[in-house]
Amino acid sequence: MKRTLWTALACAAAVGLFLLLRPPGVTGAAPLPDDAGEWLRPGSDVPAGGAEVTGASTLRVGDTVVELGAEVLDVVAAGGGAYLVGESSGDSGSRVWFVSEDGDLVDTGLRARPGSLAVSPNGRYVGVLDPVASGRDGGTATVVTTRVLDTVEGEQVVDTVRGMEGAPWWAAEDLAWKYDEYEIGLELTDSMALVDGLEDFIVSLPDGDITMVEDLGDVDRGE
Repeated sequence: MKRTLWTALACAAAVGLFLLLRPPGVTGAAPLPDDAGEWLRPGSDVPAGGAEVTGASTLRVGDTVVELGAEVLDVVAAGGGAYLVGESSGDSGSRVWFVSEDGDLVDTGLRARPGSLAVSPNGRYVGVLDPVASGRDGGTATVVTTRVLDTVEGEQVVDTVRGMEGAPWWAAEDLAWKYDEYEIGLELTDSMALVDGLEDFIVSLPDGDITMVEDLGDVDRGE
């Protein structure tokens, strides 16, 4: 079965409208869209055979080949399919798509900074660093939000801008530059999210408790 990325762009437009209508003073992340149940399904298993990019714009999920029509930057197998990141859109990040084992393609409404898509070793948790529009600096600044999805329970368990807001007086270009300078990143284990931000912290999973740390290298990952 083959589906094309461009047939899903109409759904993406609706998601974009939702984000534009958010109150301008909001600096945290928006909730998951109402249709998240279409792709974040409780009890979903990692697809047999995993997922891999087989060409510049072709993805294999289990036994299904999906022609996406656009370059795939990153992909992880989880939640009964695969999460993938498409072509970059600058500071606003790249769209995150979900592809089921049946080849159905859905825009999740999430975005991801390059290289931030992560999955836990057991395939239960999927996370991204999502640049979210805020009311800072005349509405031009984006604040990175750490998001982690629990594909077993079918819910978002981490949704925080902790460690990513920087100084309140930083302009949009200052914040974007700091993100690059600090080389922010996300790592997932089976029991925690490790966030390399402007300030480092860990989040226990699935309860979402946050602990600030001095050095992520000193954190016991339980391996």
